[in-house]
Amino acid sequence: MNKHNNYCTIGYVICYEYWGNGYAAEALNAVSNYLLTERDYFLIEASCHELNTQSIRVLEKCGFKKDGYIANRRLNEDGTYSGVNFFSKIL
Repeated sequence: MNKHNNYCTIGYVICYEYWGNGYAAEALNAVSNYLLTERDYFLIEASCHELNTQSIRVLEKCGFKKDGYIANRRLNEDGTYSGVNFFSKIL
């Protein structure tokens, strides 16, 4: 949380056996809306690995917009690097 600049960062982890049930989207939508409306944050930010299409879909479904991309930001298990997508949501 960055109260001085009125934004916060959000993230989530879902156990594999619960993927595809809509839990991530339901939780992210509820928490992000609460932070924006009840806690009066101006902006919520999130990031995800460029290859994580499920998280990209969840973020977009919950109203997050892609703000940017940084190449070669995360080390993959095979020794290569992948980029990170950055998203934000405002009212």
